[in-house]
Amino acid sequence: MPLNKNNAYTLPYELNNKSEASLDARKIGSNKRSNGLAVANEILFNTYESMSFPNEGSRMNGLVIAQPTKIMKSDMVNFFSNANFPLADKDSANVDEYIKVYVRIPKEHMSIGIPSDFEQSMAINNIGTAKKTAVERNLAYTVMHPYFFMPVNSETSDSLIIPQVGDIVEVQFSDTLKTSGFITKIVDSWIGTPVTLENLKTSAPDAFNQINTPISSVFKTDQGPIATPAKIPADISKMAPGKRVQVGTGETINTIVVDNKLLDAKVTPHLVAMFLAAKADGIDFSPLTSGFRVGFIKDNLTVEELNELTQGTKYKNWDGNPYPKATKVGKSQEKLRYVNCGDNGMDRDAKCRIATAYPVRPGAWKGKKKSGHMMGNGVDVNVGSWGGGPSSKIKNARPDLLTKQYRWLSLNAWKYGFIRTVRSERWHWEYLPGKGQFSRVPRDNPLWDSQFNESFANYEEDE
Repeated sequence: MPLNKNNAYTLPYELNNKSEASLDARKIGSNKRSNGLAVANEILFNTYESMSFPNEGSRMNGLVIAQPTKIMKSDMVNFFSNANFPLADKDSANVDEYIKVYVRIPKEHMSIGIPSDFEQSMAINNIGTAKKTAVERNLAYTVMHPYFFMPVNSETSDSLIIPQVGDIVEVQFSDTLKTSGFITKIVDSWIGTPVTLENLKTSAPDAFNQINTPISSVFKTDQGPIATPAKIPADISKMAPGKRVQVGTGETINTIVVDNKLLDAKVTPHLVAMFLAAKADGIDFSPLTSGFRVGFIKDNLTVEELNELTQGTKYKNWDGNPYPKATKVGKSQEKLRYVNCGDNGMDRDAKCRIATAYPVRPGAWKGKKKSGHMMGNGVDVNVGSWGGGPSSKIKNARPDLLTKQYRWLSLNAWKYGFIRTVRSERWHWEYLPGKGQFSRVPRDNPLWDSQFNESFANYEEDE
């Protein structure tokens, strides 16, 4: 008990014989020091009683000390009606599930031990593997705190946030013994990104266990940002139309000439928008290394056919400049098989120095390995040089050789609908809106050059 204005006491129940009675002492009820102890005891008792039995409807703030769990209404025997919940957004008759949360209220539970799970989540100390006695003690500490309920509301994006360990919540007791009650609101979220009811597909303990999941497992399951078409597709009306070509499925598509390569006319506005955005950032991807590729040598374009499509003053390349005069055409898929797979290139089991899809005849696509190049949506982009050599020769992570072109693509291509699809090629990208950036090439693939090895990947551009 601190020193009071009447100077009668210094410590609880200890007289201060050197003090003099003052006019302030009379306010307690007596001007005699001998009666001060009884007065102090009465004050303490009244304070304890008021804390033990709060006024009806009083609310307190507390700390969530254990991960919430789900409980069915049928298991809440003799508990209050869910009509008491101010947070419910559904009719009480339709609320069948509740969230159960253990809460520590500082002025009520200072003498009770803190559960080790809570300590670990708050990084108070580094707890190793718990022994049986420690587990039992931890469980005891948890149940020595009161529990509170909240309804499971509609599973919508703006539905009620589920409290997490370390969050501060406002609670209201339902009994004078202060054993249980309900949550009236979440005051502050400590954990960072709140959890919504829409995302509570498993029990909260399962969600808590994800904290200890190895980061390698997180990498394998992370699909990354979803590829979306360009917000403002580029105007390609002045670009040269290419010949109609038959893709692997047997379908015939319209093409556009991009850097003297053919590309699906539906994909071209998004690729050009990406190239122009990169150019505005000082990144030059020209010329496009490869676009649509026919399957077989005999079906390939000739140089004369290509120049007939592009030369003259009528058409402009994607960058607004005239198309350069072609001196060669891109290789067919068959030709590349021989170049990259040797004399046995047409053997499906041939080992290829650079992964090269087997050419599939149009209409015979079912059950065959797909090639984006033969579908018109796959492109090879100039991603720069790794240490002066082609990146195809380096199959391990080399962040020290990361080029600005590849860095830009890795952070931005998905915003224009493009993702990497070949694990062994940094340069091969395909227009696949709706797919996750890491859906075809996992986030832990070494050819991302450790760009996304942080616990939480940054998918946006560098500041």
